[in-house]
Amino acid sequence: MIEITQARPEDAPGAQQVFYQTWLSTYPNEEFGVTVEDVEDRFKDRITEEGVAKMAKKIADPEPNSLFLLAKDGGKIVGVCRALKNEEKNQLTAIYVLPE
Repeated sequence: MIEITQARPEDAPGAQQVFYQTWLSTYPNEEFGVTVEDVEDRFKDRITEEGVAKMAKKIADPEPNSLFLLAKDGGKIVGVCRALKNEEKNQLTAIYVLPE
């Protein structure tokens, strides 16, 4: 059963892994010359200890009117979603789900 929860700072490593895995599955594109190495290079700073700490800080001190949700399957983070509530419109700023 999938559980939807609000992100907590200790969820940062799992959330970063979801971003990383979905980027690797989504963005490499031979037609446009985007390789797995390109994606890994762009993402490399986010999976370091410093990158995970930065994500944990964003979760602990979110932007006003923002919501960061996680989908968990048996405690494992399998999806992430970020949304912003604005006066003029609401925005879904990110939604990533593990390919499997």
